[in-house]
Amino acid sequence: MSLFNILAALYGQPWLLTEAMLNTMIDIAHRKNDYEAVAAKIGQQLANTRQVKMRDGVAIVPVVGPIFRHADLFTDISGATAIERLATDLTTAVESRDVERILLNIDSPGGQANGIDEMADMIYEARDIKPITAYVGGTGASAAYWLASAANEIIAHKTAMLGSIGVVLAIRDTREKDKKEGVVVHEIVSSSSPKKRPDPATDEGRGLLLDKVDTLASIFIESVARNRGVSSETVRNDFGKGDLLIGQAAVDAGLADRLDSFENVIQNLTTKTSSQRGITMSGKNTNAQAQDTPTVETQEAPITTVEALEAKYPALVGDVRTAAATAERERILAIDKLSRPGCEATIEKCKADPAISEADAALELLHADNEKRSKIKTDLNADAKEAAKATATAITSDASDDDSALVSAMVSGANSRNNRRQSIPGKMTE
Repeated sequence: MSLFNILAALYGQPWLLTEAMLNTMIDIAHRKNDYEAVAAKIGQQLANTRQVKMRDGVAIVPVVGPIFRHADLFTDISGATAIERLATDLTTAVESRDVERILLNIDSPGGQANGIDEMADMIYEARDIKPITAYVGGTGASAAYWLASAANEIIAHKTAMLGSIGVVLAIRDTREKDKKEGVVVHEIVSSSSPKKRPDPATDEGRGLLLDKVDTLASIFIESVARNRGVSSETVRNDFGKGDLLIGQAAVDAGLADRLDSFENVIQNLTTKTSSQRGITMSGKNTNAQAQDTPTVETQEAPITTVEALEAKYPALVGDVRTAAATAERERILAIDKLSRPGCEATIEKCKADPAISEADAALELLHADNEKRSKIKTDLNADAKEAAKATATAITSDASDDDSALVSAMVSGANSRNNRRQSIPGKMTE
């Protein structure tokens, strides 16, 4: 990354950062170092410094140094936290079955405004899935405090500094320096965009920039108010007004919940985790140590009846019932459309069985049609056989009658011939 790109990242955008750290980062950017050599050295250590550490079911997620949205060479050089890495670490901890509680270990002066609100929302939503505690051992300022406020609880060391709620916009004015060095920069802004390059040296330009900073600050304040369960006015008036409050003063003002050391916090969290593991499904605590921990919550009895489910989630059960009734009505109407003369009984049978879908009903009708066709074919074959038998009998009967008549005719003819012979003179009878 070139010096120009690093400075471009520092200047001209809003920061949720202490002044001292912003100046430190600018100094780092101006140092004449071999960035490639440093990158190789930092790259070897990155995997070890960015891993989430586990201690008896508690995931310790570090939020250390200046905070940037994206990870790059400069974030590594300045020992910074990248939001994209932090989001990945948090998601992994939330989804892991081995993690029961999450601890944000914060020591940061703040950072870029870009991405902080999204990250804070992610923490705020995740705390409903697994308990999240924020511990501030050194500094939890500006953007870092924004993230801390999204946790279920904020615990600080007595020497820790919390607050610095506000937004800063750094504008680097090099015009005098450029003038001395003979550098002339011409900027031509489209006539339709007069506010595209506000001049912070003028009242109008400064006012435009201040509006942007104030808007971001309002979002910051409203988010902290939601996270901490207080009003926006309380945050504006009691949370330091941009100042850093130390230890007990931060607790008194409402920025933190209590004071403690890091090891004590870890011990308390692991004790709660172990105690929860000792709770049985009956709600009885089998862990002796958990009896001295009043903060442990017993597990609720499982819901085993529709009535119990409706009592706890009436709206959900109502929605399910409505959806089921709609689906049943649509099923019956669809089956009705398949009806045709001669299949009324099959249609009524399908409509009466909720397990039969429109497709199933169509198959039932097809089977019924096939059975009807098969019966008709069988009946026709039987009828054909009977007709053939009757025809054969009739033909035989007719043939017998004809033969008898023929024989009678032949006998009658023979008798006639004999009679004629006997009547002829000189002829002898045979």
